[in-house]
Amino acid sequence: MRASLIMIIITAVSICLFIPDTVSLPSETDYTNAPEESETCDSETEMLPALSENTNVQTDEASYADIVLEEAFKAIRADYHTFISETIKDEPTNDIDSQTDDGNTQEDRSIQNNQIGSDVSSETAHENSVSESTETQASQPEAANSGNNISWESEYTYCPEISCGINDCSIVSVYIHDSSQTLQMTLHDYVTGVVASEMPIYFGTEAIRAQAIAARTYAIYKIISGQDSSEHTGIYLCDATSHCCAYTPKSSSYDKWGESGSSIIQTAEAAVYDTENKVITYNGSCICAVWHSSSVNQTKNAKDVWGSPIAYLCSVPTSEKDRRASGHGVGMSQYGADDMAAQGFLAEEILQHYYTDCIVSQLR
Repeated sequence: MRASLIMIIITAVSICLFIPDTVSLPSETDYTNAPEESETCDSETEMLPALSENTNVQTDEASYADIVLEEAFKAIRADYHTFISETIKDEPTNDIDSQTDDGNTQEDRSIQNNQIGSDVSSETAHENSVSESTETQASQPEAANSGNNISWESEYTYCPEISCGINDCSIVSVYIHDSSQTLQMTLHDYVTGVVASEMPIYFGTEAIRAQAIAARTYAIYKIISGQDSSEHTGIYLCDATSHCCAYTPKSSSYDKWGESGSSIIQTAEAAVYDTENKVITYNGSCICAVWHSSSVNQTKNAKDVWGSPIAYLCSVPTSEKDRRASGHGVGMSQYGADDMAAQGFLAEEILQHYYTDCIVSQLR
C-alpha cells in the first residue's frame, strides 16, 4: 500500500513537470469580488461553481492541468484514506486475534484453574470430611459418657512406663495343688486363667478389664516381694485361694465349665490382651492389688482386717445393688466394679476408685 501511494505521488509530480509552459495555472481567487457572507452558499458543492466564475480567462488553458492535478490528488486522498482505513482495520483485527489467542489461553487457564480448584476443593472437602469425622469421633465418647459424668480425657489418662523385669511375655512358675505339679507358662496365660476363675464372665467388659489389671499387678507384686509358701517354696504363684488366687488352665476349662469353658477363656483372654502389660502402681511400684467379691456401702481399711495400714488400701464408698458383703472387704469389690462398668466407668477409673492415690502404668 505504501509503495502504491508513493508511485501515485511520483506520477502526479511527473505530470506537473511535463505540462507545457503555455499552460498557466489558474490565478488566485479574487476574494474582493467574492459574494458577501450573506450570499455564501449553504454547502461546498454549491460554492464550487461560484469560485470558478471568478477565475481568469486562462481557465480553459489551465483546465487540463487542473483536471490532472485534481484527479491525481483525488487518487492520492483515496489511496491515503484506503491506507488509513486498512491500517485501522488491521489494528483491531490484530487486537481481536490477540484477544482471541488470549481468550483461548484464558480459557485454557480457566479450565486448568478449575481443575486445580476442583482438586483443592476435593482435598479441602476431604480434609473437612476427615476433620468432621475426627470431631465426631471425639464427641461420641463425650455424648456416650455424659449421662455418667465421665470425662472423655479419662480414657487417655497419662500412663507412665515402669520396668520391673517382668511383663506379659515373661515365663512364670505356677504350682497346681491337685496334681502337686509346677507348670511353666507366660504371665499372660496365668493372668487369663485367674480372670476366668475369679470374676463372673457375664460382668461388664470394663469390670473384667479391671480384674485383669489387678490380677497381673498382684502376681508381679508376689514375685518381686518373694511371697512363697511352705507348700511350694521358691514358687510364688499357685491356684489356691487361701494363698494366692483361683486359677484354671486353658486345658482344664471344659472339665470345669463344660461347653461354656471355651467362651469363658476367650472372654478372659480378650480382657488380658486389651490391658496388655498394664499394672496398678503407687509411687512407681506395683501394689498388693487384692480384691473381694462384694461390700455394702463401704470397703474396708487394710489395717482393720490385717492389723497393718497400707496407704492405698483404704475404705472407699461402693455401690452394689441388693448385695451382701462377701470376702475380706479390702481393695476392689468385684460386684462394685461391675456396677461402675454398667454406669460407663472405664477400667482405669474403677481401679483408681478402689486403690487410693494409685495410677495405671505400663510395663516395659
